[in-house]
Amino acid sequence: MAELGPYFGDTMTVSISSPSITIGKTQSLELRVEVEETEYFSADSTLRDAVRHTEKVPIVSMTIGSWDVALHKQWLGGDGTSSTGLVDDSTPQKFTIDGEVTSTDGSTAWQIQITGVTFATLPFFSASRNEFIGLELEGRGDDVDITQEPA
Repeated sequence: MAELGPYFGDTMTVSISSPSITIGKTQSLELRVEVEETEYFSADSTLRDAVRHTEKVPIVSMTIGSWDVALHKQWLGGDGTSSTGLVDDSTPQKFTIDGEVTSTDGSTAWQIQITGVTFATLPFFSASRNEFIGLELEGRGDDVDITQEPA
């Protein structure tokens, strides 16, 4: 069985592809799967009789400190199109997100890939006095794959 950790957050890396977008200065990264559950209870018991997962959705949440404006242009244009303004198209651009952390001794990495990621909101920037600008993104994906697991 693979040992998980210890990992240090400063080793995290993230990349966006399909299309390829240059990003950097990752400040935070969370890759997770959210599950919607349906539970069944009956009148003769206080205990749960059954449970089913009805939806499983990979979620990407990250804050990055530098990025290529191509990210915005692809999002504005929709599926496979780059634009500097809104396009009358209901098909969203889907991105592939790869995340990685490396163990503190550098011996092993854990890599996760989430495909088909769409961002319902893509801020251009949010700036406050005396603060660095970071782009906060949260998206929902189609699928998740552990592309490299800890050895």
